[in-house]
Amino acid sequence: MQFHKVVLSAAFLSGCLYLALHRKVDAQNLADPVLDIFDNRALKPHTKPSTGPDPVIVAKLQNSVIGKAYNAIRPERSLLIYDCGKGSSWCGQPYFSFQAIFSEAAKLANGSHPDPDGLAVAWYNSACGLDKVLPREGAQFTMLKDAPFQLLAIANRMDLANFDGQKWTGAEIHFVYGLTPAPQATGPQDLMVIMEFELPAYDRLGFTKLAQAWSGLSAVAAPQYFSQLLGVLQVSGLSLGQNRPTKAVRVHSRLNHAVMAGVWRLSQLLLDPAAPTPAERSMFSPAKLDDQIKKKVQQDSRLYLDLWNKVEGVVQSGVLQYAVPDELLENPSVSYEHLPQSMGTPPGVCKASEEARNVLALQQCTWCHTTESHTLFAHIPNRLPNASSVPSVFLAGQDPQHGSNLHPSLVDLYYGEPTVVDSNSFTYTTYEGAGSPCGTAVTKQIVRKFHDVARRTLFLAAVQTDTAHNNGRPSADPFSTSFPE
Repeated sequence: MQFHKVVLSAAFLSGCLYLALHRKVDAQNLADPVLDIFDNRALKPHTKPSTGPDPVIVAKLQNSVIGKAYNAIRPERSLLIYDCGKGSSWCGQPYFSFQAIFSEAAKLANGSHPDPDGLAVAWYNSACGLDKVLPREGAQFTMLKDAPFQLLAIANRMDLANFDGQKWTGAEIHFVYGLTPAPQATGPQDLMVIMEFELPAYDRLGFTKLAQAWSGLSAVAAPQYFSQLLGVLQVSGLSLGQNRPTKAVRVHSRLNHAVMAGVWRLSQLLLDPAAPTPAERSMFSPAKLDDQIKKKVQQDSRLYLDLWNKVEGVVQSGVLQYAVPDELLENPSVSYEHLPQSMGTPPGVCKASEEARNVLALQQCTWCHTTESHTLFAHIPNRLPNASSVPSVFLAGQDPQHGSNLHPSLVDLYYGEPTVVDSNSFTYTTYEGAGSPCGTAVTKQIVRKFHDVARRTLFLAAVQTDTAHNNGRPSADPFSTSFPE
């Protein structure tokens, strides 16, 4: 699954502090230590005193407005919803099935006369051409109702949004599916489909109320959870269960497939009503991977050096994301395998910035799904029908007794406790030497710590507590948000 598009840090914006914007701010002088927990997508190192956590820091964390909101959020209800076992009150509901979500895409393709079956057949044929392994005979895809996919998770990706001073754009909702195992299967096949719906633009108040609606799911009792989750998805702009057009802007379809031992294939299709050609506006069409640079870029020292220098310049200006130019992006399908070493720096760069390397590495599928994130490809793997998926350690951290810790304490995050978060030690090649270009290859070892769901939770907490647009008062009923046009 793809969880590598966005980087985060603390940022000032229109008089309000936000997390997860793409600009770096010196957090040392900020009164709220919550805003000093993450640097880029990784946790920021803080040394814990030998006597234990600093009581001053602990008190500030406990009294933080954003911190209190973080503590009240249950990520498994408001951010990454994946409990799909026998006792799930929501996972088997038809509103969230592959068929229902694909029908949502059909409304985007043709709002007047949606054709889910025709769209599904065309989607499968296109996916076969990119995947190179899927069986083309696929008679089960002649009708959408027979598509053999089971739900794995629903992910609230509000953290993908950007704010331009007026509007929040780019937030997404992801629906993750796995190929349904055959009845006699002893384990699930590693084939996952992610449907990524981009939500419409929200003004600042609307986005705050949307965050409050998602956070409000944390307090919903199990019997009412399904109906409330459906309601929040509808507030987000999807038409699930309603006879009205979808408000989604576009939808990506990503296929992540283990084609042989240690080798995966990733492919992407895009349905975009704003695309330049009629076919791309009404069908899922192959689209370049916007988070994967071409292999030849790293193999061509001039191309790689030029790209690196541009990323260095952006990072030095305080921005923690770089949009790789279209001509350097990988085609709609790529194979990748577990790599023994992390992404290195290009020859000719003396004392290359670790931050620039991080930005590029975690924006690439081949690295975000392997050594950079301490993950073997799948961040949300497939499951047997009666079981729930197990998120990767990069997403959910770890716990010696329970396997994962989806909602670590702020104190544990602040100090990056290795028994709770993902502590990832790896090496990469960089270059040193006098003069230019630097020609002496050296191996550098670093330790980075991750907990991506906690990062997203802090973002949701920061947005839901934004009061600058409301005369310093919390917003009213979060479910009163109108659908944006």
